[in-house]
Amino acid sequence: YAKDQKLAYWVIRQRNELNKLCKAYDESRSQFPEDEEVTEVEGILYSSSGLVTVPDVGSLFPTKRMSLDRIKRLVSIGFEWSGQIYEKRWNDMYERICRYKREHGHCHVPRQYAKDQKLASWVQLQRYE
Repeated sequence: YAKDQKLAYWVIRQRNELNKLCKAYDESRSQFPEDEEVTEVEGILYSSSGLVTVPDVGSLFPTKRMSLDRIKRLVSIGFEWSGQIYEKRWNDMYERICRYKREHGHCHVPRQYAKDQKLASWVQLQRYE
């Protein structure tokens, strides 16, 4: 975000911190008993082990740096976590490739497609992945 680099870096840090928490949960998930006590308050699930599941965010163990209060505050203003952003971008690019196919009859976008270089790069990335 060129207009406010501090804000851009702050947003990236928030997303990275949350991703670390979700990853830590994923790596240790097998350690929790299935009969764990779970309660729900305002759509957020709380387990007896301290695990929290927030809609549109995932399951994680809040920390001092990324507390549940901070997560809830960001969610309340519609903060987009990385997965949501990438999904929206992917869907936008998918619509562009569909338009390209309607116009050209194929999806073979040239690597140096001057009319839409972002589309050309995205197509290459999809083929690579």
